[in-house]
Amino acid sequence: MQLKNKTALITGAGKKSGIGYAMAKKMAARGANIAIADFGNSHNFGADVGTGSVEEMDLISAELKEEYKINTLAVNVDVTDTKTVIQMVETIKSAFPSVDILCNNAGATFGVPNGVHTYDEDAWIKTVDVNLHGVFRVSKAIVPLMQKKGGCIINTASRAGKVPPLFNGAYAVSKAGVIMLTKVMAKELSGFKIRVNAIPLGRIGTPDEVADMAVYLTSDASS
Repeated sequence: MQLKNKTALITGAGKKSGIGYAMAKKMAARGANIAIADFGNSHNFGADVGTGSVEEMDLISAELKEEYKINTLAVNVDVTDTKTVIQMVETIKSAFPSVDILCNNAGATFGVPNGVHTYDEDAWIKTVDVNLHGVFRVSKAIVPLMQKKGGCIINTASRAGKVPPLFNGAYAVSKAGVIMLTKVMAKELSGFKIRVNAIPLGRIGTPDEVADMAVYLTSDASS
């Protein structure tokens, strides 16, 4: 499951406690060049949302580069803002010849706990925008960089997308959408040799366990 000479873009990877960082570290250990992407202005999202900071993203990028002797890049992006997504792609294009792996891992929940009948509308829309529309925006922007030689896309889903949780409806609906979007993309992109999979978190697990599955899915072993 070596990933040498491949480049991976991982959103939501800007803090060391998260699944995105675990993915980045394990892929770097197998030789992949890494682009770390996260929303570095966490105060704009609210204190209850765990995002990275620009400083932490830069630190992660530098540490991975030093430890694994790979090329790395840290880029600030808001997946709810198409303009910043396009800017991210331009930055990546200037640093790497291609993107072979995309991990759509950025996600958030706003306005919980609340039932659908009491849910704040803005919080609902924002949750769906980050979790579902963010996957669409980033994928749309990155797929053209994969079409020539193929690649792999991994979307972080959730058990909540299949089994409804209480008082967290926006998250559940958004993740159900991610699961269907993954299936649609898998069919539409197969002709370009782009594999698309989702990782549901079916139980309380560790970021390392999810990262191990991600490494397998991005490697040629899963072709």
